[in-house]
Amino acid sequence: MVAERLLLDPSEYISVALHRTTEATLIEVCGELDLASVHHLEDCLSRALADDDGRPIHVDMVEVSFVDCTGFTPLIKAATALEDGRVLKVINASPQVRRLVELIGDVGFPIDESSPNLVSDVLEVKTSRKTTGPKIVPRVIA
Repeated sequence: MVAERLLLDPSEYISVALHRTTEATLIEVCGELDLASVHHLEDCLSRALADDDGRPIHVDMVEVSFVDCTGFTPLIKAATALEDGRVLKVINASPQVRRLVELIGDVGFPIDESSPNLVSDVLEVKTSRKTTGPKIVPRVIA
């Protein structure tokens, strides 16, 4: 299994990480996904698509606290750019992600509220990230 922390920018309240296992590519998105931060997700999806190894791409969005249409667009573009047989799937969708999908309608790929049957390597990465992963800095509004 290969795990790498690709992108982290606390000033934009976003963290995007890419984890590669023998069975899947997992992209974890944490924080606020909008016009100011969407380029992080675009970069990570580009790396996952460039692998061209047939593994499914799972995008874990359980820790997404805000998402708008601009933030969701790279997922739709990536899903349409996939080769035949390769799958992109949003897993562990936060309430904010589920609400946006309700408003958009059919996005062209699966959205799961929870995915307890991930491969064991991915579960191991997710568990270790909780203790050593990035901290999302809360925004203070005066």
